[in-house]
Amino acid sequence: MQRTKSSQIISAILFAIFAVGGVNAAGPLMMWNREQRIPYRWDVSTPVKVYTDSGPFEVVPSQYTPIPNEVADAAVAFSIGQWSNVETSSFKAEIAGDFESIGLPDINSPANAGLVIGPDNGGGVHVIYDQDGSVMAQFLGAPSSVLGISQPEWADENTGTITESWVIVNSTLRWVGDDQLQNFRAIFTHEFGHAINLAHSQTNGAILQYRDAKGPLSCATLPYSTAITLDDRETMYPFLNVRPGTGNGLQMSTVNVSDDKTSVSNLYPAPGYPETRGSITGRILRTDGTTGITGVNVIARNIDNPYADSISAMSGDYVRVAENNDGTFTINGLTPGARYALYNDVIVQGGFPTKQPDYFPEGEEFYNGENESGNGITDDRCQMTPIVATAGSVIQADITMNSVQGAPKFTPLIGGMVLNSISSDGNIIAGAPASGGGTYRYTEADGHQLLNDTSGSFFSTMSRDGSFFSSETMNAANKRVASILQYPGGSWQQLPVPQVALPAVAAPSDYVTTAYGVAEYGRAVAGGVSVDSNGPLPGEVGRIRPFIWTPENGSRELPVPAGTRNAKPNNISADGSTVLGWYDFPTSGTTRYGVRWVNGEFLPFTTPAMYVGEANVSTPDGSVILGRNAGPRLEAWYWTREKGVQLLGRLGAINVSSANAVSDDGQVISGFGGSVAEFPGDVAGHRAFLWTPELGFVNFDNFLRAQGTAFDGWLINSTNSMTPDGTKFVGSGYAPNLKGLAGWIIDMQTVNICHAPPGNPTNTKTITVPFRGDMGDHLKHGDTIGFCTE
Repeated sequence: MQRTKSSQIISAILFAIFAVGGVNAAGPLMMWNREQRIPYRWDVSTPVKVYTDSGPFEVVPSQYTPIPNEVADAAVAFSIGQWSNVETSSFKAEIAGDFESIGLPDINSPANAGLVIGPDNGGGVHVIYDQDGSVMAQFLGAPSSVLGISQPEWADENTGTITESWVIVNSTLRWVGDDQLQNFRAIFTHEFGHAINLAHSQTNGAILQYRDAKGPLSCATLPYSTAITLDDRETMYPFLNVRPGTGNGLQMSTVNVSDDKTSVSNLYPAPGYPETRGSITGRILRTDGTTGITGVNVIARNIDNPYADSISAMSGDYVRVAENNDGTFTINGLTPGARYALYNDVIVQGGFPTKQPDYFPEGEEFYNGENESGNGITDDRCQMTPIVATAGSVIQADITMNSVQGAPKFTPLIGGMVLNSISSDGNIIAGAPASGGGTYRYTEADGHQLLNDTSGSFFSTMSRDGSFFSSETMNAANKRVASILQYPGGSWQQLPVPQVALPAVAAPSDYVTTAYGVAEYGRAVAGGVSVDSNGPLPGEVGRIRPFIWTPENGSRELPVPAGTRNAKPNNISADGSTVLGWYDFPTSGTTRYGVRWVNGEFLPFTTPAMYVGEANVSTPDGSVILGRNAGPRLEAWYWTREKGVQLLGRLGAINVSSANAVSDDGQVISGFGGSVAEFPGDVAGHRAFLWTPELGFVNFDNFLRAQGTAFDGWLINSTNSMTPDGTKFVGSGYAPNLKGLAGWIIDMQTVNICHAPPGNPTNTKTITVPFRGDMGDHLKHGDTIGFCTE
């Protein structure tokens, strides 16, 4: 037997309280032969031998009752018994002894953990009690919240037979009062599942943990009961709370729901399985009905017992190659005679052994039988065709993702990023981490790149041509300094600190400078200079002054009125002629006044007749300028040389509206508006808006939904940039289940219009027209946005 360490190292199988762990749906953790779809398995012709740590279970804090090793060993025996007693599985395991019985010492520190984790110790599953958490933290580098880790480590590569695994549990996370480890033993059950090569699943756990939808996200009613209990939570869900009384350790310590039973039975089938049960097989397909998608979670729920009898699988879980357009899934273990609702499901949290899309814009949907297609109009995603399970029968059920022809396309880009720039050709996207700390660049060819990583840097921008970036880097005095980068091939160049008219209380090296925009081809950068927060300006710490940098003239302060407290740029025009921003006074409180500096001249927007807030962005030559909070209703605004300041509108009755992006001709404008009171449940408290002269000021979310664009669970909270022709937008929003800020792209070449032929207003039909030009013409003669209603 060629016994070697498995070539597949599992790096994402941490099982943590309220932290991300690896997730996969009721499938194998590691594959031995992908072409033949054979996973690694233990030889179960005899029970798998399990060996437990011979030292103390824990180093006992004063408030704890000591746990004898007999109690810990009994918890291990209980947990392996859960996997050994599934009637449709042939898997069996038993405790064969402790470490001392096979010549191993008590594993009690990082110094000797390598005696178990790493070497071949003759086979079996080795369970380490990490009595003080040091093995987890120092040997494995795991966060303190991780409850357990497991890995199949040695296998016969000729047969795919696992020969040795290890399990480690963090004993320090045992709760007071759990003296018999009745809650804590859930960790053993879960990690032992990994040791026998089971991956995670998402079937009911996300519903209970994150209030995930109990069916397709957009479906208001479901064809089965919505009552779910903790007892329905699957053991292989990747999050666990072992606190007695308020946690879920008791429920997750048992293997009692169909999802877990099926997963172990698929790997280790008992005689007659799966033929004694029903099966569904199929593919998850793109809207073309041909191309498969690997990595989509699929759930089958018994309509009469939807949670205890629910089973998940993941498309491509036995292939693991996203690029091969596989998309296949198989769900076994169905109750004969039961009716099942089948649907595709977005994973809420976690990584996957299967490479997968974190989100699919076409949305979740039920399998719809003969009506299943990629047409989002004729195939109602909430219409469900039941599948009746038959023993020994495999039912084919493909799910084709839905889209609506002609609708704008929404593409989520990356979590944790705020996108604020798009190149003229629409191929390069840029932004910054939402938490601050770098410059982000994305193209389809290069993927995701972080061009710098400066802690505390919250603003990074890209030039219109996509070749220059502005951000901050750290100088020798450990201060943040405005910097510029030419990409590719260049390095970050720190811009000189301008001589500013601030009190001489600090040397220039103590100033912090920030870049707020870079002109096309790197011809200019708009920036702000402020005394660092440690500077000695009493009551005025952090006073800001604007400056502009050019390669020819270096950094020059821009003028401000006498008595100004702060003045800061927000952006710069593509030709470098116009800097856009705001200023305030010691008596103005939080009120900011919009301003533009044209070729260095200070030109405010506010007049005695109208207050005008911050200026944000402009067309390339500065002839059209947009901003936020103008007039008595604090509306988004735009300015032209001919008409001056014009008010755009706001969303609802709540103050605050900001125009952030504009097409080169000034005829498409977008940004955000609203507040938490206007949009309850939205952490950001606002929504993106869209404006054209014919459309007016509308909620971008509502506009997209009327088009049939799918972006299930997303909140589109701000548009931050667009291409010159106004057909491609980038911005930020909140991903499904409000996991945090994420970036998105909307490509809106065409839109759907309910068209009424001239002279026949009742004979309406839905048509697809170009967004620019044709949409406006149709709206002018009375057509409406979206689909005609019957």
